[in-house]
Amino acid sequence: MKKFVVALALTLIPTIANASTFLQFSQVLFNTPWTIVNGTTITATNVQVNVTFDPSFCLVAGCGGLGNGIYLLNFSATDTGAAVNNAGIISQDFAGFISFTSLIGAINLLTVNFSDELSGSAGGSNPTLNSSQPPDIFTGSSDVFDPLKLGVPRGFALSFSNWLPGLSIVGGNIGGASADATGTFNATQTAIPEPATLVLMGAGLLAITRRLRSVK
Repeated sequence: MKKFVVALALTLIPTIANASTFLQFSQVLFNTPWTIVNGTTITATNVQVNVTFDPSFCLVAGCGGLGNGIYLLNFSATDTGAAVNNAGIISQDFAGFISFTSLIGAINLLTVNFSDELSGSAGGSNPTLNSSQPPDIFTGSSDVFDPLKLGVPRGFALSFSNWLPGLSIVGGNIGGASADATGTFNATQTAIPEPATLVLMGAGLLAITRRLRSVK
């Protein structure tokens, strides 16, 4: 009997699923470039992007009326170290923010503060920028997603295209360029127990306590 009670209580504890994609985006129009200024900053201002996201990560059912569609992307990152060329692979560390805002009502779908690394083949036009917590920083805010469901590990990957001129190092930093980008955001979804589940959990733990006292 004691083992059954313990097992029942354990089934009421919220579980953590595997990491999964909760948001991805692509530009509505390409050749509306992100700007790279001599490797010191990367910016994108009010770029229209097609966003799809997993509604199971939302704060409330229906996601407050927001759904897949066109959002405004803003991005700003500044280098946090010098660029290096390791056997033909150029990389440089950055830190900044990326945000997605609804066209109507300026609702914050997602804003992420991050640290990450941009890397790609020297002379290439398709570098990537990746952030993964841990060990990188991936924190932020949202009017739509439940922060308690965005468990670690979490992060995102941006894939650049049309990086022109090709990826290079100029004066210790990635050379100035323009580019387009698509991206994917991932998190380990954490199950949030409902109030009724919490009550059952409390009852189960109380039953365990009483049972243990009775056998002493």
